[in-house]
Amino acid sequence: MDFSSGGTPGLQGQQLARPSIHDLPIELLSHIISLSVQKYSANITRTQNLCLVCSRWQDVVEGTPELWARITSADPLRGVRKAIDCSRDYPLDIDYGDVSHPNRSGPDEFLSAVSLDAWRWGRVSIICRGHEDLLQRWMARKAPRLESLTITVTSQVPAPLVLFEGAPLPCLRTLHLRNVPIVWEGQQLFNLQKLEILAERQILPTLSSVLSVLRETQRLEDFVYVGHLFRTPGDETFAQESILLPALKKLRIHSHPKLCWLGLSRAIRAPACQHASLGGRLPGNLHDTNDLAQMNEGISHFLPRLRARGEWGERVHITIGSPTVTFRSSTLRLDFAHYNGTRTIQLTQWMILNLVDELVEIALDVNDPTWNVAQLEMLDLPTLRRTVSTLNIGPIVWQPRGILEHLSSPISGLDGQTRWPLPNLTELAALVNADDLAVILRVLRCRAQAIDLPGSARPQTLIELRLTEYPIGFPDYTERISEIDNFMRGHGGSLKIVPWGG
Repeated sequence: MDFSSGGTPGLQGQQLARPSIHDLPIELLSHIISLSVQKYSANITRTQNLCLVCSRWQDVVEGTPELWARITSADPLRGVRKAIDCSRDYPLDIDYGDVSHPNRSGPDEFLSAVSLDAWRWGRVSIICRGHEDLLQRWMARKAPRLESLTITVTSQVPAPLVLFEGAPLPCLRTLHLRNVPIVWEGQQLFNLQKLEILAERQILPTLSSVLSVLRETQRLEDFVYVGHLFRTPGDETFAQESILLPALKKLRIHSHPKLCWLGLSRAIRAPACQHASLGGRLPGNLHDTNDLAQMNEGISHFLPRLRARGEWGERVHITIGSPTVTFRSSTLRLDFAHYNGTRTIQLTQWMILNLVDELVEIALDVNDPTWNVAQLEMLDLPTLRRTVSTLNIGPIVWQPRGILEHLSSPISGLDGQTRWPLPNLTELAALVNADDLAVILRVLRCRAQAIDLPGSARPQTLIELRLTEYPIGFPDYTERISEIDNFMRGHGGSLKIVPWGG
């Protein structure tokens, strides 16, 4: 049967329906349009342009309030006014940036256009070059539905701001302030879940004012303070009273003066905290008993469950970086930026002794370029009576070969006794070249031969070796890798080659 000219039986004379975007349901079309405009700075301008596609699109766009709810200062004033009307009573997302932009609204006109609807502001972000009168006018209204507020000031503001006439902000969950002096009122911010303060200059907040806010924010989950605190004579007495933050999960305090971060940490108790990042000058000498007690008190007070106990299979990670030393367990992360390279060894020893139980294994990651075998010896791990089972020599370390050679023979410790370095080491990872492979093979053989020697500090067998190869090849690579692999297999271990960048 020939259908070449007559068409398909049963379909002759019929036209196949072609799907059209005009057939999309209104809900789906409005969602597609919303995705197409949400990442543009001049959001309203693009939304208005979509109204020109056809009458149906115009009806859909103008009938979807959320499409008009994000208003930026990059939009022309006429578009801002239309957005206010078309968004109806939908919560407004206001983004004001004091930057040049063609056709943008002027600061006074923009503020006048959006201020009458301050009652439905949902999120407000303000970047200002320090026009005090403009900032005061932004704050001179009530915003009961405000959920998020971000204020960044790039120049001097002479007087503290009163946020929204001091009225309660029951919906406010997120507050970001950068170089913005404000009048701190704890009861106004009682529902905060995230508070971020960057006080790099300007009028610095006092310790007592920040603590007065924290005392009222029982739902706070994330607290960041970076910068300086102005201390008054009464701050020390005020900070002695503990502030319980039961919901706090993440804490970051970075301040150069030691009394700033210590003053905050002493006053805060956060039993649910899982990630704490502290940065600043350390108190005196970490070998000094009084200085150690001061630091232990400050940190253990706000993290009462800081010390890792010996659960089955538990392993903590201590990463030596520059300038940060990091402690990680299954329930907690503590980053400590010390701003002083000579304190790295002291801080690492302090972490091992004060944060790690004797029954817990340690994975030691070295990511400081200047770290070498001398510093590893000064760390004097055997006398700390802790178990280091994993050593990861990062690719940025300048002298990895010296550290590897250090592992191949016993040495005399600071107490005069001869011990094998890292006797409990069972996993080793490093970036290697041809000469390093020869050293690694020597390490494996020497430690294997010493297992049956008398003494209590005999090395264990390396059961896992992870090597990262350089991106360029070198002679005899395959033969040496094969020799290492055979040795590992013969002693019940395994070798894993990790590609560069893998």
